[in-house]
Amino acid sequence: MEVREKKPGRDPHKTPLYVYTIIAVAVLLLLNMIVVPYLEALRTKETDYTSFLHDVQKGVVTEVQIGDEYIHYVTEPSGKNQMYRTIRVEDPDLVSRLLEQNVKITGTVMNNTSMILSLLL
Repeated sequence: MEVREKKPGRDPHKTPLYVYTIIAVAVLLLLNMIVVPYLEALRTKETDYTSFLHDVQKGVVTEVQIGDEYIHYVTEPSGKNQMYRTIRVEDPDLVSRLLEQNVKITGTVMNNTSMILSLLL
């Protein structure tokens, strides 16, 4: 039987660096999945579609993001941005109303890929 000699300068109880790297990546992913959406929800106020249309008519809406289920929009009534979210209603005249008020319009595409697949990519 051969007895292995310990290499000088290497502590067998020392945790390898890759373990700390994996832990750090896991913590960052958890923060990204839990804390960031929570903080964004705190900044965004829920409103109804009628209030959204009134804000558009008053000219305080500066930016609109139209999604499959929700409309997110930003108002700037007194130099301070406020984010809002309302349920999307089928309104064929919405885009023309927004263009009349010079509102920046963007859309979102529903992402149907799984979270694991998006993490691997």
